[in-house]
Amino acid sequence: MGLLNVLFEPTGNSTFKTNSNINDIVNYLINVTLERPLSLSVLQALPSKIGGGAEGVKVANANPNREPIILWTTVTVFIFFLVWIIILQIVNCRRCYCCRNTASEGCTYLVEESAVEKTDYVFNSILGKEFDSTSPNELVTIEQPKNVLTALLTKCNYDPAETSVGLLSAVGYSNLVNVFAIADSNTIQKALNDSRE
Repeated sequence: MGLLNVLFEPTGNSTFKTNSNINDIVNYLINVTLERPLSLSVLQALPSKIGGGAEGVKVANANPNREPIILWTTVTVFIFFLVWIIILQIVNCRRCYCCRNTASEGCTYLVEESAVEKTDYVFNSILGKEFDSTSPNELVTIEQPKNVLTALLTKCNYDPAETSVGLLSAVGYSNLVNVFAIADSNTIQKALNDSRE
């Protein structure tokens, strides 16, 4: 009922006209925001049989509209999320700063030649534990790759003017198949014996 009292004003007992006074609208917004009693002139001018008059004003003031609750809830939620976004941005900036420092320290081991050799030495020892020596009976021989980082940095940066031996050869693979184990396998030996007969 409060907004109706701002947009219109009574001119007689049951006649009304529009209110174009900006000060009334501003005062209404301030009073609603601060939960002050409102001027209910339109409600006062309405007939009492439809809820107007002095009794209607008394009931309206006892049961105010919910605009202040909606307004203050919206403002509170907005401020809460604004503070939360600012905190997230501060955490994100701090994290980016730490990651930048870590990345600049870590890139040294991929750029400088002496650091790449050190990294390869560490990788070789780690990969040596992962790859056991293959037994002579296995058909496929997968040995421990050596100097993987150097191979990746030089072979993946391909230059057509240079002759390249390939990535597998660069990591130390000369043969992936155990030819002796294949030749000594029962299947091959049986096939050779059957072909002789």
